[in-house]
Amino acid sequence: MIDGNEIEVTLEKKLEIMRHGEDKYMIKDSKIVMKAIPKIKSKFKKLFVSEKGYHFVDNDTHWPEKVAEGGKTWQIEYE
Repeated sequence: MIDGNEIEVTLEKKLEIMRHGEDKYMIKDSKIVMKAIPKIKSKFKKLFVSEKGYHFVDNDTHWPEKVAEGGKTWQIEYE
């Protein structure tokens, strides 16, 4: 059963569909094809210069020295 339609397929195709799951397949141009997997957009923090932020000892992010104007802050950046 793909998209509510019962279709006769080979044993290899049936085993492949069972392995991945029926919901991952669709009918396109009278053929059974796997749906495109959506790409996950990751997000991560990155240092940006801001009005007020951290100043680091020897630019080492593990050793903040002070918080003042022209420092850096952690902000989320999307891929």
